[in-house]
Amino acid sequence: MNIREAAIDDIDAVHELGSSVDEFKVNDETVNFWPKELLVQAAQSSDALILVAEDEGIFGFLVVNYNKSLKKALIENIYVRPDKRDQGIGEQLLEQMFKLLPGIGCEYVATLVPPDARGALELYQRNGFSKGESFVWLDKSLSEEFRK
Repeated sequence: MNIREAAIDDIDAVHELGSSVDEFKVNDETVNFWPKELLVQAAQSSDALILVAEDEGIFGFLVVNYNKSLKKALIENIYVRPDKRDQGIGEQLLEQMFKLLPGIGCEYVATLVPPDARGALELYQRNGFSKGESFVWLDKSLSEEFRK
């Protein structure tokens, strides 16, 4: 098993996995996962980090958005295929992220988790995240790219 930064050739697999996850959906009007073209741009950018977990193919990933001016990263998505869960892979993805982010100047990491997503909450709390306030997610698509 290997954790590494995603290459352009990995984006199809990441997109296919991410598009199959209903938990990424935040409302009924916008897409539930990133459009493939945006993932390609993110993989080539210095303001995003995409990690993949692989072993005879990609079975997990982590997508992070980095704001250099605020020295803040936001974990957008973390996913491990169900048959590969409970093996510490989510922790390994986070551990690799924690190793890489300080090297680009990041000093703060946050994420959003649905309040009923016990597995995700436990994963993040086991890895040093503190539970904060609950908020209501509001969004507005400014282009067709984010609509269903």
